[in-house]
Amino acid sequence: MFPPQFEYVQPDSIDQAIAALASDDTRVLAGGHSLLPAMKARNASPESLVDIGDISALHRIDRDGPENETVIGAAVTDADILADGSLKRNAPMVHEAIAAVGDRQIRSRGTVVGNLLQADAGADIPAAMVAADAMLTIRNGEGERTVPVDELYEDPDNDHHPAAITNGDDLATEVRIPDVTGGAYLRKTHPATGYALVGIAVRLVTDGGTIAKARVVATGIERTPRRLPGVEERLIDKAPSSLPDQTVRIADPEPAAVRADPNVSGPYRHQLLESYTGQAIAVASDRVAPGVVRMSSESREAAPTDDSVEEASDPTRVAGMPLKRREDEGFLRGETTFTDDLKRPNCAHLTFVRSEHAHAAIEDIDPKDAVGRDGVLAVYTWNDLAASSSPCVLPISTGGLEHDVPGHPVLAQNRVRYHGQPIAAVVAEDPYLARDGAEAVEVTYKVREPVIDAVEALGPDAPALYEDTPDNVIATAAVGDERATTRAFEHAEVVVDISLRNNRLIPSALEPRVAMAVYDASRDRFTVELASQSVHGHRSKLAKTLGVPERSVHVVAPAVGGGFGHKGHHHPGEAMAAWSARELDRPIKWTATRSENYREGAHGRDHHTDAELALDSDGTMRGLRVKTIANAGAYGLGGSAGMATRYGGLLSSEYAIPAIHCSTRAVFTTTAPIHSYRGAGRPEAIYVTERVIDVAARKLGIDPISLRRANLIPPDAFPYETAVGVTYDSGDYAPALDRALEAIDYEERRELGGERSDGRLRGVGVACYTESTGGGHETGVVRVHPDGSVAVYAGTHSHGQGHGTTYAQLVADELEIPYEDIDVNEGDSEEVPTGTGTFGSRSTIGGGNAVVQSAQTVLKKARTLAANRLGVDPNDVRYGSGEFFAPSVPDQRLSFSEVAGMAYGWGGSGTHRAGLGGHDVLRTGGDGVHFRDPRNRGGDRSHNR
Repeated sequence: MFPPQFEYVQPDSIDQAIAALASDDTRVLAGGHSLLPAMKARNASPESLVDIGDISALHRIDRDGPENETVIGAAVTDADILADGSLKRNAPMVHEAIAAVGDRQIRSRGTVVGNLLQADAGADIPAAMVAADAMLTIRNGEGERTVPVDELYEDPDNDHHPAAITNGDDLATEVRIPDVTGGAYLRKTHPATGYALVGIAVRLVTDGGTIAKARVVATGIERTPRRLPGVEERLIDKAPSSLPDQTVRIADPEPAAVRADPNVSGPYRHQLLESYTGQAIAVASDRVAPGVVRMSSESREAAPTDDSVEEASDPTRVAGMPLKRREDEGFLRGETTFTDDLKRPNCAHLTFVRSEHAHAAIEDIDPKDAVGRDGVLAVYTWNDLAASSSPCVLPISTGGLEHDVPGHPVLAQNRVRYHGQPIAAVVAEDPYLARDGAEAVEVTYKVREPVIDAVEALGPDAPALYEDTPDNVIATAAVGDERATTRAFEHAEVVVDISLRNNRLIPSALEPRVAMAVYDASRDRFTVELASQSVHGHRSKLAKTLGVPERSVHVVAPAVGGGFGHKGHHHPGEAMAAWSARELDRPIKWTATRSENYREGAHGRDHHTDAELALDSDGTMRGLRVKTIANAGAYGLGGSAGMATRYGGLLSSEYAIPAIHCSTRAVFTTTAPIHSYRGAGRPEAIYVTERVIDVAARKLGIDPISLRRANLIPPDAFPYETAVGVTYDSGDYAPALDRALEAIDYEERRELGGERSDGRLRGVGVACYTESTGGGHETGVVRVHPDGSVAVYAGTHSHGQGHGTTYAQLVADELEIPYEDIDVNEGDSEEVPTGTGTFGSRSTIGGGNAVVQSAQTVLKKARTLAANRLGVDPNDVRYGSGEFFAPSVPDQRLSFSEVAGMAYGWGGSGTHRAGLGGHDVLRTGGDGVHFRDPRNRGGDRSHNR
């Protein structure tokens, strides 16, 4: 829709603008981010617009007046203020509110004064200006007057914009902001709209060690900013040091007075108001009295015994903010490079001849018809691999296995053990010629009896897949106390049982598995680009398969179209591509077809389980007994053969079950190998427990929710050790259950359950679960460039998780620098020396904590550099809002970028090693998170996070 016609006036001076405004129905146009959309929607139709954007006097940002206030002209945009940076030092609360406004486009067009005169429920700047006691300057033909910004919003019920305070030829020319160092602005943003559900501006002024003046202003709860005088009164005469530990209760406004809107309910907004007010007061108290600032666990450990402190970070925290993910634009535009998009000069293509049978001996492979085809470069069988210097057997983890079982051969050795197993590899000039060549290879089989069911594989007449495992059992394990569990069943008043099949699953990511391999003969070095969830894991396994040291293998994972577990494993395709690249001395590319990915892309689950639950007649759980037969497939791919034996550790879930025993047998069958897929053990365990609880609820005639609730581990029982030996450090499960039931209208859905007129059944199910994650080690590297921009490197890999956004948020908060100044890098085994990868919901726990710890290391080094320039002891240097300073030299401050430049030789200490960076290795375990500085052999430091 086009706006209505209007007269456009563009004055060169303030006087010309005032004269133009004397006309009837005339509006001022500055940034235009509110007025123009309203005009296009025909919600506003002024006869004239006076554009003040070219009036140079209205573009001032300077210090002026008897109080040395910051003066911001009416044509100054939000982006101008952020770029200038002076408010960040003189009035950080206002700077934070301006930084919270909209997105970059809105900030580049909207003006600070315009924000004041066009305030709405999501207005951040007006709340901070009210708290700052800012003054608005207004001029007209008769002279100039000043108006406290607070007066703009005295009547919250006024249906008009605050601009109604100006009439006729009035022109708001500037806003004056006093220095507000003891202030803070925090807000909770709606993830979809970007508006503030609640925003809180707090300003504290001290006199003689106590608070003499307080301003607490909320936005989002009404049309215009609202002061909370009851809260302000309770802060007067309090010592700032006491405030962080106080709980701030909001008596005004009452919950009913907090407005609801399409984004949020009134009661929830009131909860947010209470929470964020307390947080903002705590941050403001830190700023007004920095000697009592709260310290992190890391800084406490490293803090000296004197009165020096670690400053609180800027409260405009980026982590958790609903930012647009930086990764997504390339995906949406089709500009991101996936592995299958990679091209190399002289590249050849690889495909496999795959077994047509689930179990057979290979009597003969005849490649002559394929070798004679145009474009076919080579056909390889196991004999070719065996004649080379490479083992060409995918390594397996033997921990927990009871027999010495060979790993998966890259090409079958005289026998195939599952349908689709690679038998021969064909390399040709293009993928179509390679597939034609593969169809021309003739394989003669002697078919053997297959066994695809794990229970049947245990039978006395079942075919054995390996001589060393005549019963096909590769691993057995038990967790829990068998005797205690037996006693629990002997004394139980009620016993229920169930037999379950957790069916086999096939991974299906958007992108199949792909690899591009290049061999550099001059360096005896492979570079393999592949769809990987763990480049360091693939580097290690490829090195073992090829028989070379890890330094000879460089693994890169570009964009990966989904992982779900199966791209964290080593498969024959990437190994065969690398081996062929060396053999033919040209790049080799392998891409699995969708059907190939289904046939042998590391399947998941496939458990047969019998479970029994012992209870009292009132529903109290006494014991759980579980027996599982897990299908391992035909080969121990990676650590998969023993993986199923560890799943019993989560059978207790959220319940206080005194006795549990679980026995598991992993069994070989003539099916594709099983490995981790979407949770790997956690869903299997929860499925067993929740299903048997439902059986018990039906038998006892107890509501399934009531049965679960009665057996939840109580909050005061933590730390709680389950009957299978797992310790939970904390938890409060009932409130989470209550919220879930409320969210789905559980009672109403139960009443609607039952049989429909067409014979279909409808019902509602409930499941509780616990998550097991972390584990392994992870690396985080933070490198600061001389201009203060930052490069972050992590050993994880993002294939849809958004690490580029998340890690940048975490580091931005830790270093208190702009989020846009941080670049995140993953997926290259040379950029980060080691790492575990992304799977099992571990990335933020591992990679996130590792990069945060590295950022903290950077700040420690930067503090030393800043101390050298300021001429003080490093313990006296403080850091806040992106600047280093010391109380003993109040007139000197060093920005983060200045210190970064010093680190590279510009004014730094001569004894300082050039550069500014942090490199930390993290390992996670059941007792917390541990950081190891790779340069410090003195041990670990442990933090629970």
